Amino acid sequence: MMMIVQVIGLTMQLLYCCLRFLLRKGVTLMDLNTSSPLCEKDTLSSSSTHSGFLVSINYKHTIETMRLISLPVTLSIALAAAIEPPEGHPWLAPGPNDYRGPCPMLNTLSNHQFLPHDGRNITKDTLISALSSALNFNESLGALMFDTAIIINPNATFFTLDQLNKHGILEHDASLSRSDAFFGNNHVFNETIFNETKLYWTGEILDANMLANGKVARQLSSKAFNPNYTFTSTVESFSLGEVSAPIIAFGDLEAVTVNRTLVEYFFENERFPTELGWSTRTESVTIDKILRLSQAIGNASNLITTSKAVVSTRRRDLHAGIY
Repeated sequence: MMMIVQVIGLTMQLLYCCLRFLLRKGVTLMDLNTSSPLCEKDTLSSSSTHSGFLVSINYKHTIETMRLISLPVTLSIALAAAIEPPEGHPWLAPGPNDYRGPCPMLNTLSNHQFLPHDGRNITKDTLISALSSALNFNESLGALMFDTAIIINPNATFFTLDQLNKHGILEHDASLSRSDAFFGNNHVFNETIFNETKLYWTGEILDANMLANGKVARQLSSKAFNPNYTFTSTVESFSLGEVSAPIIAFGDLEAVTVNRTLVEYFFENERFPTELGWSTRTESVTIDKILRLSQAIGNASNLITTSKAVVSTRRRDLHAGIY
């Protein structure tokens, strides 16, 4: 990519020199090509697209304007280079023989090949490495995630993503983006369900209240229409971690907020939103940070109002926003 940027930069410099020479000589584009209806005397307009960024360049016949125009072009190229997917981890859609599960984050890690793309044989070391590389989870947190998941494949040293589809262990009712197992497919993204969740995301920047409102609404809907609705205290702990996951991956851990556009892109594509400017956070994600976020979502989910903020005094079972 750096080579491409350098080549484009050199090309811009050459173009600048050529135009400066022509302008000094009093040569206009009409003089060079009088048959082109797109060219006007003393003016050149062109557009180029690079990695989704449209750069519009207008050359007047002053050197000062040329210098000003070269700056946004250079900045746009640099920005496009900065938001490329991590080296060696391009997004690749799953094939017909690849396993995927109910967790959009684990699916995304496989789609970007941080985890095996086929969704099979995910070991402890593999998961720790994937979470560290993609999301900057520290090692102890990655190990805890594996220990939580391996219960679906007891007496083994690995699990596969499709094993997570078994209802009532890690997969549960009232998902933000999946249908309940009672209604059929419980692991494929369901646009209708996700649209139901998004009704309660009422701003461009999502906060704990909006995310919690979506969670509570999904529970109410599931309870109303699923005769087998089940939501234990353990599931509640899992759910709080899941709802906080977008903030953990893409948001502001201190403010407990996240850009709605990033979250929607992630859920709908099971793809990291690098095209929208996201990159892996620089600070390490720890267990304590996730517990604080889960508590914030839990407090916001409480429908009882008081004169003071409701603060949970119970240390919740950690689910960490991944499964």
